[in-house]
Amino acid sequence: MAEVETRSTAQSVADGMVFSDEKLSRVDRHCSDDEDMLDESEVNGNWTPQEKALHEARLKAKAKRRLRKSSSRNSTSDSISESGELGGGDPHSPKGKVATSDRKSRMGKGRGLPKKGGAGGKGVWGAAGMVYEDEEPDVRDPNYDESSQGDTVYATVVPVIDEKELEKMVNPIVQEYFEHGDTKEVEMLLKELNLGPHKYEFSTMAVSLSLEGKASHRELTSRLLSDLSNKMMSKSEMGRAFDKMLKELPDLILDTPEAPQMLGQFIARAIADHVLPTSFLDCYRGRVDCEHARVALDRATVLLSMKKEVVRLDNVWGVGGGLRPVKHLVKEMNLLLKEYLISGDIAEAEHCLRDLEVPHFHHELVYEAVVMVLEASGDNSGKNMIKLLQSFWKSGLVTIDQMNRGFQRVYDELPEISLDVPHAHTIMEDFVDLCYQEAIITKQLRDACPSRGRKRFVRSSFSASGRHEQLKSCRFDSFGRMGRQRKRVVTGEAPPPPRKDDKPSAFHRKEKKKKVDIGKVFINISIGLCIFSLIWFFYALYMRSSLAKRVVTLHPAAPVLDANSSSAKVSPERFWGTYRPQVYFGMKTRSPRPIVTGMMWMRQFSDVDINLRHTCEQGDRLQSYGWLMHDGTNFGVQEIRDNDFTLTTEFVKRMGGGHGGDWTWRITAKQHSSSPHAPVLSLMFYAAADTQGSLEAHVEEKTRLASVTGSSEELGNFKITFRKPVTGEPSSAKYASYNYLKTVSPGLEKLSDIVKHSLNRRFVYSPSSGEKRHYIGVDVYRPPHHPNQQKPQDTRKESDFVVHQVTVQTPFQVEVLFESGSFSNRPNQLVGSTLTQELEKRKAEFSAKFENTFRLESKGFNQANIKFAQAALSNMLGGMGYFYGQSVVQSVYNEYPLLYPEGSLYTAVPSRSFFPRGFLWDEGFHQLLLSKWDPEVTREAIAHWIDLMNIEGWIPREQILGDEARSKVPGEFIVQRNENANPPTLFLALQDLIGQLSSNPDEKTLTFLQRLFPKLKTWFGWYNTTQTGPKPNSYRWRGRDKDTNLFLNPKTLTSGLDDYPRASHPSADERHIDLHCWMAMSSGIMARIAQLLGEPHEDYEATHNILSDNGLLNELHWSEQLRAYSDFGNHTQSVSLQQEKVYVPPGQPRHQFPVARLVRYVRKAPKLQFVNALGYVSLFPFLLHILQPDSHKLEQIFQDMRDPNKLWTPYGLRSLSKADPLYMMRNTEHDAPYWRGAIWININYLAVRALHHYSNTNGPYQEKAAGLYKELRTNIVNNVFKQYVETGYIWEQYNDSTGRGQGSHPFTGWSALTVLIMGEHY
Repeated sequence: MAEVETRSTAQSVADGMVFSDEKLSRVDRHCSDDEDMLDESEVNGNWTPQEKALHEARLKAKAKRRLRKSSSRNSTSDSISESGELGGGDPHSPKGKVATSDRKSRMGKGRGLPKKGGAGGKGVWGAAGMVYEDEEPDVRDPNYDESSQGDTVYATVVPVIDEKELEKMVNPIVQEYFEHGDTKEVEMLLKELNLGPHKYEFSTMAVSLSLEGKASHRELTSRLLSDLSNKMMSKSEMGRAFDKMLKELPDLILDTPEAPQMLGQFIARAIADHVLPTSFLDCYRGRVDCEHARVALDRATVLLSMKKEVVRLDNVWGVGGGLRPVKHLVKEMNLLLKEYLISGDIAEAEHCLRDLEVPHFHHELVYEAVVMVLEASGDNSGKNMIKLLQSFWKSGLVTIDQMNRGFQRVYDELPEISLDVPHAHTIMEDFVDLCYQEAIITKQLRDACPSRGRKRFVRSSFSASGRHEQLKSCRFDSFGRMGRQRKRVVTGEAPPPPRKDDKPSAFHRKEKKKKVDIGKVFINISIGLCIFSLIWFFYALYMRSSLAKRVVTLHPAAPVLDANSSSAKVSPERFWGTYRPQVYFGMKTRSPRPIVTGMMWMRQFSDVDINLRHTCEQGDRLQSYGWLMHDGTNFGVQEIRDNDFTLTTEFVKRMGGGHGGDWTWRITAKQHSSSPHAPVLSLMFYAAADTQGSLEAHVEEKTRLASVTGSSEELGNFKITFRKPVTGEPSSAKYASYNYLKTVSPGLEKLSDIVKHSLNRRFVYSPSSGEKRHYIGVDVYRPPHHPNQQKPQDTRKESDFVVHQVTVQTPFQVEVLFESGSFSNRPNQLVGSTLTQELEKRKAEFSAKFENTFRLESKGFNQANIKFAQAALSNMLGGMGYFYGQSVVQSVYNEYPLLYPEGSLYTAVPSRSFFPRGFLWDEGFHQLLLSKWDPEVTREAIAHWIDLMNIEGWIPREQILGDEARSKVPGEFIVQRNENANPPTLFLALQDLIGQLSSNPDEKTLTFLQRLFPKLKTWFGWYNTTQTGPKPNSYRWRGRDKDTNLFLNPKTLTSGLDDYPRASHPSADERHIDLHCWMAMSSGIMARIAQLLGEPHEDYEATHNILSDNGLLNELHWSEQLRAYSDFGNHTQSVSLQQEKVYVPPGQPRHQFPVARLVRYVRKAPKLQFVNALGYVSLFPFLLHILQPDSHKLEQIFQDMRDPNKLWTPYGLRSLSKADPLYMMRNTEHDAPYWRGAIWININYLAVRALHHYSNTNGPYQEKAAGLYKELRTNIVNNVFKQYVETGYIWEQYNDSTGRGQGSHPFTGWSALTVLIMGEHY
């Protein structure tokens, strides 16, 4: 029987049949059943001799069969076919099956396969190319000896991947990951590869590939790096990868021009996700020469340390494709269609739809488009939507399946749509017919359109006449309901007509009359309610529309400034100026569309590829830059210290003609003494028109731009002459190479990019005494081309742009001359020795006026101190900017932001590098200093701000006007909301003007106040109504951050003190002490102005008396627990930032869940109480002179100020007590402390000013105030001056532990108030 089974199995294999596992298992079970049966027979003792012999033969055959199977399994699994594939059976089969091509003997006697697979024989080691591997001993081998095996370990060895093969292996893994997004799959694949020392290269390649892809790919890459960190790769390996990418940026930008910014975002995200150490950026500080690497590092620094607003780095790439919520996608598609119906731009609509990256959801777009047609009125919407759908259909953007699904969804919902649109069926039928005629939909889809069964009109429902015909088929019944005329169907027998002589009884007549009367009453009431509802509805619509327009409606009072107050005819001496604070050096006119001029420069033959300097950037890491002298009108001297050379920029103006006169620049370049070689520089002088005016280039010697002539409405005809460089005075010629560029620009913010994209290395610098070298020069502008990226077309008007490049070795001097065509009686050109004489004259006048104004020399300050003070004042004057444009604003009555009316703003800026625009509460401090230097500047600046007021009395607190200003602001911070205020610090400057008026009567100031007062009343009224608190005579800042889950203490940006601790849980029950004091001070100044002008002042005086009442102040804001003034609100101190817990269900991909962040945990429920945070806010009743000189609270305030464990430091008063729980605490994971301990000069100025006030006012604490005044004044001046000498900059804030400057720089906004502290002007 065993022989028969063996032969049958072998026969099956020989016939080409391969048994499945199931069949083999059946055979085994059959054999085992027979054996069980024999065992049972043996137990019962019923065997015959024949059965016993047969049983013994079967046992022997079974043992031989097992031995043959074991040997054949080993041989067949190791055999190799000619094609190189493994022969034999499935190695995973439990029975060791063999293939049909195996020539195994049927009898198991060895016939079939050659010996050793054809590699046998005496003296033969094996087949050619065969590799022998160690085999693991078989424990079933009879000769197996466990004791002789030792500690042998058998493992699979994977060779290290060669660097050349790495890219081939990694690229498919990353590309597939972009499709499936499973980081665990990538981790598993990488574990199978032996990357060896090139492990860090994986991160480099993944980021490089994502730079060329979509935003969603970059988001996936950031998540991948986060998941692989500390698992597959260490932080040092990640740091090595990013270091390599920083070095390769010059190559990456060839394919991806935005690579530096993107890499900066990758670095910031990696630090936020703890992929890179927090000290990663510090390793590069001051050590990077590559301009692109600096851009990337600066981008990361800005994202990680943004001061004014919070930055969400866990969503830095956005959410792409199908990961977006459905509601968001529906909203985006709705907005896309609405914008298309307004603009009619099909290409833009197609671009926006592709950007959504949801081809599977395009049926929603079709659905929304058809519904819009049904709900729209007029013919154009239907026709335009057909054009759009036809374009999407032809381009393949919307497939036939998505088109069918979209239309079918409308068909299904048509009955519900008809409730709102009565003629929806008719409109739908006509729209479907037109779509079919344009081949947008199929015939089957057209026929599937539901119909109400009425006769279809042969017309288009998109015409007014068609709808008129349809309405003619309707009638109105007696109750005003619309319906179709129909015949009355009468069924059954009609009742007999009443007889004439049958009269109803009196009771029935009375009941019938009563019923009729009640019915009429109800009908009349219903009609009345309907009419009232309609009136109320339309009134509400009117009021909402009116309220929505108020935010963009300017104040009706006459402007403080005349329309042409900034023109050359009215103000010629201020027409030209350095009104471009965001660039290192440039000038323009004070006009809406000016001619602008400026200078760029770069060092040639340096290790850095292109280091173009133009706009003020902290990332340029200049040793220092700033104005040394600037009188605000006629001249200025600036020093810019680059790495190995210094540029001195000087300008002088000369009045004449009717367009602002002439001016001349002089640029002097000198080599640093520490520099081993004289650097070769390229200066690029340019002129650009801003949508009006024309420029013409005049070229000499083939490449040298000798001059530019032009004309504009404000300037008339003019000429700009570029003189050749000289060595100095006496002047001698200097070898130079010249280049020029003449092109057009869509906007002033694009000038740097245009120059960068026009640079070429083909030019040769060949001085007579030196080697010839190729240098970088402007050539032909070639706009960057992105083949895979469709950008919306820029619809702005292009304007002339001319660049003159001169390349010369230091030292040298070059001059640029502007001459007005209307200056006819010019005595001589303002160049050479004439310019030198004029400069020296202006410098002497400036120094004399400075000493006469501030008296620093007479107060004992040395020349170094005086030069520092002159530089601080000059930088504020040189930082005055003139901006023109529209703000973007929004109110609670607007669904979307609106454009504010166009306006101009003449204002100082806090920082030329970081905040080159106007800030409302900063400007009040700026004008405290400028009013001492030039009251006319202060009057004009305040007038510009007040003229930006709307009808409500609101002024946007941050003015982002024009393309140049907007280019420096992240998009999410541009919109200004009209419920948000800012401290009314302009009243401080007005207070100073009033003080000057009393000592020195000035008719100009009095006229100015008269024109200002109507709007000033509205402004004060807006504060007094919109910022009121829960109790009478209390106040509360609006606009606090409402995300209590994210912030340790929600910020109050509107107060100007950003993250200073307020109530932990924002609510309407808050009372803010600082705003109370601002209103008390403002009401007093309003009373003084009204009294000065002869206007009613009693109400303002009464308000001032109430708010200044120390008893009321103590009742609302004095905390006995803190022994200080404090805010009040819903508060708890038991809060902390902790890592949030993100639950990931088993088996779910980690990348589909948000990254764990630091979020706020509240350990104790808040309650209404005082916010016991001692700091700047606690001092406001003292800072603004609200406290009476004999108030006992002054003693406690002086003690807190002088306590080193609270507010006192050797460098000034710290912003938050050192003992406070939130002292120097981060507000979010990415938001470093800002107003939580650092020293700020504006508040310190108010403190010195207040101490001076109380030290000169009779009271019990007069002597104490005088002592503190001297100490604090000395500390502030010494530290700010010391940091200026050591770093070359005046800083935004100062460290309370070391005194070192920190934050943005140069910050010559309110930090320049140090000059007033030195001169004791308060």
